[in-house]
Amino acid sequence: MGALFGLFSLVNPNLLDKYMLQTMVQRFAPYAIMGLGVTFVIATGGIDLSLGTVMIASSVMAGKLFTDGILPLWATIPVMIAIGTLCGFLNGIMVAKLKIPAFIATLGTMMVSRGLSALLAQVPNIFFPTGKWYNKAFSSLSIGDVSAIPVGLFWVIGLMLICMYLMYKNKIGRYILAIGSNEEAARLSGINVDKYKIIAYAIGGTFAGIAALFYTASNPSLT
Repeated sequence: MGALFGLFSLVNPNLLDKYMLQTMVQRFAPYAIMGLGVTFVIATGGIDLSLGTVMIASSVMAGKLFTDGILPLWATIPVMIAIGTLCGFLNGIMVAKLKIPAFIATLGTMMVSRGLSALLAQVPNIFFPTGKWYNKAFSSLSIGDVSAIPVGLFWVIGLMLICMYLMYKNKIGRYILAIGSNEEAARLSGINVDKYKIIAYAIGGTFAGIAALFYTASNPSLT
């Protein structure tokens, strides 16, 4: 990654400009957060293709509820996280209980969430307002900064520390790693494999919902 960044810097020296770096860090937060969540899925030996579209669907669905006057702005935050978690949970059920291959199950979720987003966004745009103080506070999740350091970076670091704790200092992470290392051995040792697979996919979905907050904050107009 460092070598690739260095190569691109040689091709385009403007990449090292302070404002360019700030913009990149602001924009990378949703994708970094999704990457943290999918780590748990990958650790089980699975894959989740749906996280990107689930993130967008969470944002669009919450935005639709807000623009239709059903929810206030603050309520869209738990709704986005809940939608992401639900999608992850359903992925886990399909993989663990229905024994559908992870590639197929999450590909299906990806197509459904993409189609649902397209149906809800048939109007030209869904707007999250930016006028009042609480709207600005919402937007500052991603595009705010502290001493020229984007706030999103602090959130990513904080979530990364939580993930490290769950993965290495908690039985959830240890069981997930055991499943990914040898699923049959994990089952024979008494681990409820299906349960922890579902947890892993639910965590991935939860982080997709969290990523939706940052995606929305940096893209207040959703097509």
